Amino acid sequence: MAYGKLGARVGLSEAAARQRVQRLLARGVMQIAAVTDPVRLGSKSMALVGIKARGDSRKIAKAVGALPESIYVVATAGPYDVIAELVCENHEHLLRVSNERIRTLRGVADAVILMYLGTYKHVFTYSVS
Repeated sequence: MAYGKLGARVGLSEAAARQRVQRLLARGVMQIAAVTDPVRLGSKSMALVGIKARGDSRKIAKAVGALPESIYVVATAGPYDVIAELVCENHEHLLRVSNERIRTLRGVADAVILMYLGTYKHVFTYSVS
């Protein structure tokens, strides 16, 4: 969005909007990123993986985060210690990643693969009430 349009939406001048965005970027509070659609780029298989750990789940999260197929990895409280989102070329690729690269990681007790069948909402805007 152009700074002029952004400023008008939030009640600032174009210059003030530009300065505020630059300050937020410099402080690391905000990032500007392009988001691609993996399916339109040729990936045919996306999945969420719930991982149960034995030991330090942070080590598993870092290892899964290093995989090129992972696009989102978090440590959680609840039934899974780590949750990761994977983007793969096809079902066979997803199977190889889950069997050969995730389930074989030291400390992984279980990995549940939840393959996406359809996406009904995927946004990167957050509303705080």
